[in-house]
Amino acid sequence: MKLSKPTIYLLLLIVSLGLNAYLFTNYHETKSVLKEYQALDQLNQNLPKFLQDFSNGKYKQYLTGPELAKYTQGEKQQNKSLERSTTTATISFKQLFVKPLENDRNIAESYSVMERKYTFGSDNPGDHYIQTLSINAHWVKVGEEWKVDNLKISMLNDTRDQILEKQAQTGQ
Repeated sequence: MKLSKPTIYLLLLIVSLGLNAYLFTNYHETKSVLKEYQALDQLNQNLPKFLQDFSNGKYKQYLTGPELAKYTQGEKQQNKSLERSTTTATISFKQLFVKPLENDRNIAESYSVMERKYTFGSDNPGDHYIQTLSINAHWVKVGEEWKVDNLKISMLNDTRDQILEKQAQTGQ
């Protein structure tokens, strides 16, 4: 069977249009998935700033929903702002991890282990006060920003506990 030139051109046109439609669809799907991963990467990069700001009481720009209400209520009960300057504290991060949840790139969870070290102007390590905190945050994307709607903070270590334990053992 011999095909005429117009038939061959028509078949090539149909194949190329099908291939174009396929590539166009894949391109936009890939672009959408890439944008979602970039949003998660942005959250991962901003996590240390959130932890630093949060430890200084700057929570309002990061929290949403009931978690924001809880911290705002705490300020009202104490009749003072939780925001403070902790220039004496050095913060270091032992672990930072962000993962998406439930196949939805608009919901994520972060796990962090943070150490806060207060030197009180002393170079003697025995005078330093160190807290180690575990922070688990549930993030939701609100517009283009990530916000925390559930936050769990646990104290892993507190050097004052060790000092009190030593004092109890020695009877001081």
